[in-house]
Amino acid sequence: MGPRIPFPLTIQVLQDLEGIFSIFEGQEFVGVIQKIRQEDSNLHIGRFFINPQKQGQGLGRQALRKFVSLVFENGDIGSISLNVLEANQAAQHLYQKEGFEIVQMVEAPVRKYIMKKSR
Repeated sequence: MGPRIPFPLTIQVLQDLEGIFSIFEGQEFVGVIQKIRQEDSNLHIGRFFINPQKQGQGLGRQALRKFVSLVFENGDIGSISLNVLEANQAAQHLYQKEGFEIVQMVEAPVRKYIMKKSR
């Protein structure tokens, strides 16, 4: 996990982060998804969020599908993993619908799941 970042995002905050993919609806910036680290053939992602005013419109699902498709074009990547808080039921549901499975539960400091999707 990296340092906390504020929302709304500023250009400076985004410029300071590595591995950021911006999400747009037309010309409007609505969110980000970040490549956190690659371990062997697994890419761990995080900081996936959509502007709260734009949530519930399918933008997250579209962005996640596109991102996963782009990542798997790289033959060196065999799986994608992410963390999701147990309390974030909406995100868990989205990830499960997109083929991610819970592979581990972490109890502390707050209960969360590690989810993974393979090719």
